[in-house]
Amino acid sequence: MGSLRAVSWLLVSGWLAGVTPQAHARARTFSLHWVREPGAEACITGIELARVVERDWGKLFVAPSEAELAIEGRVQRDTQTPGWSARISLSDREGRVLGARELTTRAAECRALNVQLGLVVALLVDPEITQTALPSELIEALRGEGDAAAELLDELAAARQTGARTAEPSSLASAPDALPTPTPTPTTARPHEAPAAAATAPPDFIHVRAGYAAGLGLLPNPCSGPWLEALLRASGALWVGLRSVLWLPNDVPLMAAHGGAEVQFAMSNTSALACLDGWRAGSIRWDACAGVSLGVRWSNGGAALERPTDLVRWTLAPTLTTQLRYEPWSHVFAVATVALDVPIRRQTFVYSDARGEEHDLFTPGIVAPWLGLGAGAAF
Repeated sequence: MGSLRAVSWLLVSGWLAGVTPQAHARARTFSLHWVREPGAEACITGIELARVVERDWGKLFVAPSEAELAIEGRVQRDTQTPGWSARISLSDREGRVLGARELTTRAAECRALNVQLGLVVALLVDPEITQTALPSELIEALRGEGDAAAELLDELAAARQTGARTAEPSSLASAPDALPTPTPTPTTARPHEAPAAAATAPPDFIHVRAGYAAGLGLLPNPCSGPWLEALLRASGALWVGLRSVLWLPNDVPLMAAHGGAEVQFAMSNTSALACLDGWRAGSIRWDACAGVSLGVRWSNGGAALERPTDLVRWTLAPTLTTQLRYEPWSHVFAVATVALDVPIRRQTFVYSDARGEEHDLFTPGIVAPWLGLGAGAAF
């Protein structure tokens, strides 16, 4: 079986070189992100996969920022049954998933998936491939590769019989069936995978996020509190919205002459934000925001004080934010937020003692960093 896999992998390479459809002249550029999970180090590498495809198709893979479409793949050891599983998806610049494919094999060696992976990537590059374009040698080699390869052959044969043609690469971003729809089988079917449905799903327009944060430089001591954020897609990768944080009270002691009395401070701020979608890899998404934060700090003045000088102070600060999202499920995600507020004016809280003398009580930090963890939903 090992030699058959090697021969069939070479046949895929030769077949790719021989297939030059009319749409090939209008080929797009792609980015390729390939992950081998722990335990899958022996599987094919992203460099190997890209090298085989580009050897036959020419220069296709570029940096993610320059690519028209993104091919993302992941291979891992199958924990449910002995063997291996791989998932490949295609998305556009806006992050819309145009199709997804999952392959499995019960073979002891992970590289048993090489042929099938080569076929799936070839279908992404040229989605007009049907079984009629495959040489008989490759078909026979695939039939010996197991269930996943047989499933691919069945789908290619069905496409030939119905005369179906998927979109040309030049219009792939609008083709929900750019990847073949899996035919359910007892061994490889994954009911939750629905490429056509994922491709036609509308993009997210509203994100609501909430969590708990911890910060420095905002109150006399390290502080914490809940935060809530709502973002609305303005256009493409641009989002606008509001975020509010309530920093729970903490105390600062007065001078010993006041019998150990304490003054309690709390704060609330609301930020207007503009955010851009950034880097993406599989289920991980990173974006960045900038805006302005309007905040208010207040104090109870302390029971031992007759005349507190400051009770409430407003503050204005530019704010920068970076967010990392983990999206294991559709429309639900976990989020980590790192933000930095830079107050335009630092206002010191002071108090007067019984003799009328003023003393500094608290001055906010030059910068106020904070970290928030939470969850969100997309609509």
